[in-house]
Amino acid sequence: MADSGTGHGPTMGREPGKRAASTSPYGVDPQLPGPAYVSVELPFDNTVASLARKEIVSLLGDSEDVTDSVSLVCSELVTNAYRHGSPPILLKVRVDPDEGEPAVEITVTDGGASRRSDPDREPELSDESGRGHLIVDALAVGSSLEVGSSCTRAWCRLPIAAQPTPSAFPTPRPSKEPPVMAADPVGTLPSPAVATPSADQPAAGSCTPRVLVALHEGFYGASSGSGFSNRAFLEALALTLPPGRLLVLPTHVPHSDPGYDQRWTLHTQRLLDSVKAEVFPVPCPHPAGAGIRDSETLCQIVGDMACELLAEVPRAHVIGLDTPFLGLAQHIAGCGAELLLVPRSTGKLTEGRNDRIHWERNGLIAAVGQGGRIAAISQHMRMHLKHQYNVPAEAIIDLPNGLLLYDRPHEPEPAPVPPPARAGFLLAMGRAVASKGFDDLLSAVSLLRHDGVRLPHLVLAATSDARYPTPYYRQLHERARELDLDATLLGRFSPVYRTWLRSPALRVVVVPSRAEPFGRIPLEAFSAGAGPVVATRVGGLMETVIDGETGFTAEPDNPADLADAIRRALLVTTRERDLLRRRGRALLTSRHDYGATVRSYVRDHVPWALEPVGAERRTQ
Repeated sequence: MADSGTGHGPTMGREPGKRAASTSPYGVDPQLPGPAYVSVELPFDNTVASLARKEIVSLLGDSEDVTDSVSLVCSELVTNAYRHGSPPILLKVRVDPDEGEPAVEITVTDGGASRRSDPDREPELSDESGRGHLIVDALAVGSSLEVGSSCTRAWCRLPIAAQPTPSAFPTPRPSKEPPVMAADPVGTLPSPAVATPSADQPAAGSCTPRVLVALHEGFYGASSGSGFSNRAFLEALALTLPPGRLLVLPTHVPHSDPGYDQRWTLHTQRLLDSVKAEVFPVPCPHPAGAGIRDSETLCQIVGDMACELLAEVPRAHVIGLDTPFLGLAQHIAGCGAELLLVPRSTGKLTEGRNDRIHWERNGLIAAVGQGGRIAAISQHMRMHLKHQYNVPAEAIIDLPNGLLLYDRPHEPEPAPVPPPARAGFLLAMGRAVASKGFDDLLSAVSLLRHDGVRLPHLVLAATSDARYPTPYYRQLHERARELDLDATLLGRFSPVYRTWLRSPALRVVVVPSRAEPFGRIPLEAFSAGAGPVVATRVGGLMETVIDGETGFTAEPDNPADLADAIRRALLVTTRERDLLRRRGRALLTSRHDYGATVRSYVRDHVPWALEPVGAERRTQ
């Protein structure tokens, strides 16, 4: 068997009452006075407090009456994040020139509690640092602290004595040094951390209707089918809406994270720049596998950001891609936006804990109660949401998963396969979790070898973006070694694996899942002309892999039946293989053209987002 830095982001803001700066991440109506902002990632080191104070002075000027208390609270909160949390540390400061109660709001978010000081010790006023919460209590009119394993968020609101005016807040002084960008361990490409709208692009608070998309995977990279589907949805939506209508809130992934893909990120940003979309990274770590508290915190942060961004928008539509956003409804209730939730899986399907399932169900029901819609990515998911999560049938819309089918002129050549696979190979790939059934595949291959079947080399990519192999991958590795299989196991995700679907040495694609809300691999195989495809009769796979028509099928959790299906796939003639490929391609184009699906959704459910407004009408 073969085995195969956190830094500064740019500072953004504007003087109240003046036109928004071109780099402002929270655009407002340029004709009206409104809030000024700073949103920046701070280094995870002992300079964090001094740099936070510099950001405050840059935003507010050096007026002692206003700046001192804000700087004090801000420096203490970021110090606490450094001492008791983990990277990234993100600072957001918002000046609210409310006529009744003008105030400054401070939000500090870090990557969660990773190393705690004595939890029983109460901070004292004589402490040099770590006094943040005592200071907040003394100066703030409102505050909150939410601690999670992968995200901690501290927020407070500080009153200011008078209505903010240009005299109260002098014009921010330009820095003598260029902005320091986040460290890039891969190369010197520009950081796509925030959008930089052009001068003619409408601000987020303008009279232009907006569609806002929140996604947890797929912007900075993808290590699962959900990430690839989210990215395809975002691309299809971006190319459907008129320029300047799309707002994107991706969960922030730092450059140092294993899930960060520089080329992927740059490609995504270029696409969004081409349609004048605005991007606002969400200051919370990647929530894959996060607990309920972390998902709820993520929903609250996204809800706060959405309500701010959409405050002056005449009409808005919010889309939450995948399960981390199923609790979003209650956090956007006050902004008057329409809501679509797109769960690509559920805790029930992945053998999640009861409290996770309960949280998801409550979030879905709350969304329906507010008039929101729930998307079913397959007929299997429609039935699952209806019967297992009590979602009313009339609230579910069909949004079948699929692929973008337009031509890609620069599709890369297939990457070289592992040397043992050059003479021919079986391919299986997916996340390294038990529900993918890869242990059943190893058992099936062992049965075939025991029966004397001449098998191609097995390439099994059971992957994650974790720094170390997952327990399930280690279990697979040990099992393959025990069975002495002719196999290459790959545990670290790489996008090149999917290029092997176009390798001329590929003999069979195997999808041995035990649970599958949809399953993209068969469609990717159909698109690449690969095959035959062998899949289990479970979930959404039954809608794409039809025995004898587009592939061969087997019962889940049944290695003997899976072995029989693989045997049949290996024995097909050239003519039969070509027929399977043609039928698979026909199914893909007729039912799973994702671009057509997204365009149809917008036309049917969000038609106002396509209508010209203001100057757009005058130019037609």
